[in-house]
Amino acid sequence: MKLINKPVPVKSSNGNPVLFSFRGSEFKVQDILDLWKDVGEWWNGEGEKAFYRVSLVGHGLAEVYYDEKEMKWYLYSLLISYLMPLFVYEYTQMF
Repeated sequence: MKLINKPVPVKSSNGNPVLFSFRGSEFKVQDILDLWKDVGEWWNGEGEKAFYRVSLVGHGLAEVYYDEKEMKWYLYSLLISYLMPLFVYEYTQMF
């Protein structure tokens, strides 16, 4: 995955990401594969972040997070691949 860690516009439903834009392209979330919270460097004033690992319509994976202190969405990492359906299937079978 390529590390990006940039703010992006995200459409959400019930607090979960459903669509985000990056560099002029829209990416639609197919499934949420994992969700976790990270408190970051709380001693430096960072807020809690809710991370989502998602599969994308069109064969890709992304990690986006919502920074609760800044009240902004970020694209953390992105991977686009034609082999992604096989990887997502194998990943979901692990849990």
